[in-house]
Amino acid sequence: RVLAEPPKVLVVDDSLVNRKSLAAMLEQMGVRVLLATDGQEALDLVAQDPPDLIFMDLLMPRMTGIQAASALRERGFEAPILALTAGGESDLAGALEAGMDETLFKPISLRLLRDVLAQWTGFTPEEGGRGDGARDLARQTFLRELPDQAARLARALAQGDREETRRLAHRLKGDAAQGGHRDFSRWVQDLERALEAGEDLTPFRVHLESSDPLSLPKTS
Repeated sequence: RVLAEPPKVLVVDDSLVNRKSLAAMLEQMGVRVLLATDGQEALDLVAQDPPDLIFMDLLMPRMTGIQAASALRERGFEAPILALTAGGESDLAGALEAGMDETLFKPISLRLLRDVLAQWTGFTPEEGGRGDGARDLARQTFLRELPDQAARLARALAQGDREETRRLAHRLKGDAAQGGHRDFSRWVQDLERALEAGEDLTPFRVHLESSDPLSLPKTS
C-alpha cells in the first residue's frame, strides 16, 4: 500500500520521553500523530480512528504491546505494527507471533524514522532537518522525569518486585538512550543483567536513591 498523503501514525509507549520524541519527529515530517500510554488505550484509539501504522512498545502496564498487537490482529486490524524495545528483551519472538511486523531498537533517529515510514507506508517525507528539536525535547523530558523514575525503580528494588523492576528498568534504559545519556542507559542495562543473574542489587538501589543518579560510580 502506497500513501500519497502523510500517514496517520499511532505511537504506543508508557514513556513520556519516547512519546514526545517520536511525536516531534513524526510531526516534523507532516505526519498526523495519535498517542497512547498502554495497550488498552491503543485498542480504544484504533477502534475509534484506525491508523496507517503503529509503533508499539513491548513492556507497558495494564496491557503489554504483545497483548495489544495480538488483540488487534484478532479484531482484523491489518496495518503494520512495529515493536519498540530498548533491547535485551526475551520476548521478541513473542512480538512476531503476536503479529508485529518488525522490531525497532531505541533510541530511534529521524533518519531511521523516515526510512521506516517509506518502507511500511510508501510515504517518503522530504529530506531536511536533523531532528535537533526532538533530541532536545527528549533530553529535557528525560531529565525532568528522572527523579521520579529513579525513585520508583529504587522502591521496586527495595520491595523485591522483579516484574516491576524489570518493566521500570526497561523504560529507564530506553529513556536514557533516547535522551542522549548512553552511559546511564548502559548502567541500567547492567542492572537488568544483575537482576536476571540473581545478583545482589543493593548497590544499584543505593545509587538510584542518591541525589545525582547520572553521576555514575567509577569502576575499577
